[in-house]
Amino acid sequence: MASTTFFIPSVNIMGAGSLVDAMKAIQAYGFKHALIVTDKGLSQLGVATHVAEQLAAHGVSSHLFDDAQPNPTSGNVLAGLTALSAQQSDCIVSLGGGSSHDCAKGIALVATNGGKIAAVSSSILAMVSAFISEIDLTGCKTITLDADNGKVILV
Repeated sequence: MASTTFFIPSVNIMGAGSLVDAMKAIQAYGFKHALIVTDKGLSQLGVATHVAEQLAAHGVSSHLFDDAQPNPTSGNVLAGLTALSAQQSDCIVSLGGGSSHDCAKGIALVATNGGKIAAVSSSILAMVSAFISEIDLTGCKTITLDADNGKVILV
C-alpha cells in the first residue's frame, strides 16, 4: 500500500513508506532543525535515533526531547519549549502516541503564540507509532496543569 496524505487540518502522511515521505515533506517545507518530541520508551528502543538519522539524510538536523510523559503536564510543555528555544528549532516532530502528540502540540502552541499553557483556553509533524484514534490526529489535545492538576483542552 502506498502512503496516503490527508488534511484534518494539518498534513498527515500514513502508510508504507510514510517515514521517507514525511522526511521529504519536512525538507520541502524548508525546515532546517527539528525538535523530536517523544517518550523515554521510543527513545530507548532506538526509534527516535532512526527518525533523527532520516532527518539528517534529508538535510535537517535535530535535537531529542524525550521527556513527554503520559498525560503530559504544563511542566512538560515548559521543558519542551526551553529545548525548542535553546536548540533554535524551526519545527517539531512528534513521535509516538497521544501523549507525545499532546506535549508537542502544547509546545508548538506556546512557541507560536507566547504566554503559558495555563493561559490558553503552529506547525507540527507527527510520526505515529501505535494504533490511534481520530483524536490523536486532530487539533484536540490535553495538557495537565502542574499547579492544580487541572486540564487544558487545546482545540
